Amino acid sequence: MFSEKANLFLKTLNYKLERGRGEANRIVELLKKHDLEPEKILELGCGNGRVAIPLAEMGYNVVYLDISPPFIEDGRECARRAGV
Repeated sequence: MFSEKANLFLKTLNYKLERGRGEANRIVELLKKHDLEPEKILELGCGNGRVAIPLAEMGYNVVYLDISPPFIEDGRECARRAGV
């Protein structure tokens, strides 16, 4: 379904991109709270990277995976625009 209706879902994901930055900030707060400094962060079911990209912008090495090729393609473009 996510591949077949990818364009519809991407509209929703792109609308919520800024919300992903807040989620990334909360993840960083949790990492710091527990004195964790991961070498890599893995995000499964990442969609178009709305959380992974802000984490990468903060300097984290992020690997993100999704089952939907259109989501990954859009995520690559978003990451390129973000310079990560």
